[in-house]
Amino acid sequence: MEEVVASLSEFWLFRRVVMSMKRFQCNIGKGGRILRVVVGLVLLFDAWLLWKFQMPENWWWSFALQALLALMGAFSIFEGVVGWCAVRALGIRTRF
Repeated sequence: MEEVVASLSEFWLFRRVVMSMKRFQCNIGKGGRILRVVVGLVLLFDAWLLWKFQMPENWWWSFALQALLALMGAFSIFEGVVGWCAVRALGIRTRF
């Protein structure tokens, strides 16, 4: 009985790992991956510049823009590193 439970738990773990890998299946080419990483780094650099030279009287919209740029940059880098595009996963065709 213990062997059956152990094999079922191993199968469940294996299935979970395989399903999580299929979720981020590579759907972009090398050029698209490089482009996404470069765009992500530019967005993070822009967020840093906005933080560094922030105007004190308009801090709330500046902070919101910083956060948005940083999140977009981090997600773009994630897409480039993993090779998975969220827009393509939804079935929308993109150029890169």
